[in-house]
Amino acid sequence: RALVAEKLAAVGTMAAGLSHEIRNPLNAASLQLTLLERRLRRLPADNQSPLIEPLSLVQQEIHRLKSIVDDFLAFARPRQLNLTSVDLAAVAATVLDLFAAQAEQAGVRLERDFVAIPRVDGDAGQLQQAVTNLVLNALQATPTGGWVRMEVGEQSGAAFLAVEDSGPGISPKVRPHLFEPFFTTKDSGSGLGLPMVHSVVLQHAGTIFMEEGRVGGARFVMKIPFGFHT
Repeated sequence: RALVAEKLAAVGTMAAGLSHEIRNPLNAASLQLTLLERRLRRLPADNQSPLIEPLSLVQQEIHRLKSIVDDFLAFARPRQLNLTSVDLAAVAATVLDLFAAQAEQAGVRLERDFVAIPRVDGDAGQLQQAVTNLVLNALQATPTGGWVRMEVGEQSGAAFLAVEDSGPGISPKVRPHLFEPFFTTKDSGSGLGLPMVHSVVLQHAGTIFMEEGRVGGARFVMKIPFGFHT
């Protein structure tokens, strides 16, 4: 916990000091590339492709950098909870619907097992963002022909939501570091996805943990107590 707190303080200071300075040149570069692309579109069609293709790649990288900066800000400055009565199953269903096309394209089956439970006091937007991160990670870890399963139910006086995949699972060496800021096994990852999920769950006085799934994949379980109030 001391290590996580230290890293949180570091990312907070860095995000506050650098986000504005980073975003300005990124926005300026993106604008100039957009203007350049418009001019290139006036050229004969045969000449456009070899020139516009590199521009599109640069634009993609700029968007990726913007996304990383946004992750830093969201993690370093958690928003105040806007508590309402939340149907956790409805939040889960919305996330699965959002990923339906991506899952179909990847050849991954989305499954759901929702049990009727009482509503929880929570921030629907932040909970949806947390679940989105879990499902995205599961989809990225699941090979074609596999599945991602979402469960919602009640256990020990708390609502639980689990996301399980049929991927290769997570190495025992990696597991202790899953919720540490900046730790990632992805080449292009920021290492802030799971820490952000952890932060949202903690704000809701809940818990989150990872366990091995039924077929060896990863299973992340988040629990939110009923009747939680800040």
